[in-house]
Amino acid sequence: MQRIFLCALFSAASLAAATPAFAWVSEPARNPDNGHYYAFFNGTDDSFRRPAMPFAAALTRAASMSHLGVPGHLATITSQAEQSFVSEYFLELSRASSPIRFSRAELFWIAASDAAVEGEWRWVAGPEGGQQFWQGDHNGVAIGYQNWDSYYGRFYEPNNAHVLDGEDFVALNLNLTGTSRVISWWNDVSTRDDTTIFVPRMGLVEFSVIPEPSSVTLTATGGLMLVAGCRRRAKSGAGR
Repeated sequence: MQRIFLCALFSAASLAAATPAFAWVSEPARNPDNGHYYAFFNGTDDSFRRPAMPFAAALTRAASMSHLGVPGHLATITSQAEQSFVSEYFLELSRASSPIRFSRAELFWIAASDAAVEGEWRWVAGPEGGQQFWQGDHNGVAIGYQNWDSYYGRFYEPNNAHVLDGEDFVALNLNLTGTSRVISWWNDVSTRDDTTIFVPRMGLVEFSVIPEPSSVTLTATGGLMLVAGCRRRAKSGAGR
């Protein structure tokens, strides 16, 4: 296991090499709660203006990235702690003096959709790919963690409101309220590029890093292998 981890680590391709030269990616940030890394990225428009990046393009781009030898995937947010970390990361980047040009309210693609079966909201990438977390519309039922737009327990999303296409994909809405707070929620959106503020122009990539085995685990594993080897030798010796 240690050898596999080290091989993955030293064969890492940089984020810059894995993405178009004119596309922007933030420096990956580590979430201490789960050990995963996260980064925001835009499409292939270096001016940060719409047209927006379609959901399928965001999926493909996220999967093309790597960090520390770990392949990326469009983010799957499965806990409030993870949601809070992403919100704080957005706040820190927005404060920084950098070329990042977030608006006060920005939408990011995350890896959730009900395009396969209407009303069955599932993760479509990462380790959680295929897992359902919500059933139905805004009057639906939670099966896993969700952060749909709501107010005092009443949900307003997902509402499948787009007239032409419906809304089969999830956008993470991060809204700056000042210099010290971000309000965050999820919204179902269409992937149709209608050049409005309601379609994400950016995405959130997650690198689900495999934790390095602890020395105790490695010692125990080595001990078990040694015992097994000794037993094999003893049996072969007895058979002579």
